[in-house]
Amino acid sequence: MKYISEEEILKRLEELGKKIAKQILKGEKPKLEIPLRTLSNTIWDEERGLLLLGPKRAVREFFDLKEAKKFMQTVLMLSLLVRARREGDYPTIRDLYYTGKHTIVYIDHLGRTAREERERKRGMIRGNRIPSYRI
Repeated sequence: MKYISEEEILKRLEELGKKIAKQILKGEKPKLEIPLRTLSNTIWDEERGLLLLGPKRAVREFFDLKEAKKFMQTVLMLSLLVRARREGDYPTIRDLYYTGKHTIVYIDHLGRTAREERERKRGMIRGNRIPSYRI
């Protein structure tokens, strides 16, 4: 059995991220080619006793309206996996799901998050800020 080293796994993941960045910097439409996760593209490896993905591939393009969300979710998961591998962590699918839910934060031109802006408009407090009540 041939196993891939930790360093090689991290290198492959980082190369995928660099490939996307290079596409963007060149002014090309960013796209990913990933293995199809279907029953017809599944192969049983007798020697290792594992189900493996076959040769069929799908292309996810950022500027395709039907694929944009899946493309961004894939890039988000890629970034989470790279971070986890650098830290020597082995996240479960559940870990990735919940971590991904809390990673994107919008910050406006004044450095405020969307939550802070909503609270400011509603006169609510957060932390040690003082609310402005109207009587």
